[in-house]
Parts: sequence; structure tokens; C-alpha cells
Amino acid sequence: MKAMLCSVLLLLVFVVSAAEAADDWTQKFPASHPSARGNAKMAYIGGDQLLLFGGWVYPNIFDDTWIYDLGDNVWTQKSPAYHPSARHQHAIAYIGGDQVLLFGGWVGAPNYDDETWVYDLSAEGWTQKNPLSNPSTRSSHAMAYIGGDQVLLFGGHD
Repeated sequence: MKAMLCSVLLLLVFVVSAAEAADDWTQKFPASHPSARGNAKMAYIGGDQLLLFGGWVYPNIFDDTWIYDLGDNVWTQKSPAYHPSARHQHAIAYIGGDQVLLFGGWVGAPNYDDETWVYDLSAEGWTQKNPLSNPSTRSSHAMAYIGGDQVLLFGGHD
């Protein structure tokens, strides 16, 4: 009986928590924003901000960089002179400090990519990295910062 009561209480807590979470969605209407697109990638970059790069809407593939500030509800397009080529289905991850790592993606038929790029938030610019070894070309993979100087990359296809 005691175990059943605990189960019922846990279920009640879960249902109440889920109902409260449902009320947390708020639609935003920023004055300017990136164009509609699919397969763009976004990473949390600290504070109330996110970085978005790339994406596509047939037949266009994008190479633009945007920062979204949730607190101010403002999208700001960044225009670094040097940046990754247009791509989608790539992966990006915030790697601490002021940096975001980008790897791979699909850059147009029939090309997959194995480039490594770092965006420096302070300098507002991209730098291409040329590691001695790197994963094979791929798209639709997942990547996450796991601390220290390490990123975990998983899956994808070429």
C-alpha cells in the first residue's frame, strides 16, 4: 500500500509539473530575424543569447551568422568577412569562453564537408582550424561540449 501511495504521489507531481511547464511557452515577434529555413544549427552562448549559422530553403543554402538575445527579443546579423561556406545539417557547440565550434555539414550536391571552424564572440569572426586529424566528411551528426578541451561528435552520414 505504501509503495502504491508513493507511485500515485510521484505521478501527481509529474502531471502538475507537466501542466505548469505547458504554460511556459511564449511566442516572440522580433522586428528583424533570419529568413525561414530548415536544418540551421543553433547553440547557446551564455547569458540570454544563442548563435545560429546556416540552413537551407530549396534551392538556397545559407552562410549567415545570427545572434539572438532572448531578454531583448532581438536578432542581430553578424557579417564577418571570413566565414564557413554555405551549409546545412552541420553541427555547432558552445565550447566555453567566447567560442562556438562548427564541424561538417552538407554544402551542396553531392558534397559533404569536414571543415572545422571556430566563431569568436568577442572578435565577432570565424577562424578555420586545420587539425592534424579530424572526423570524416558528414552531415546530420550531433556534437556537444563535454568540458575541458573536449567535444563529443556522434553519427551522421556522407
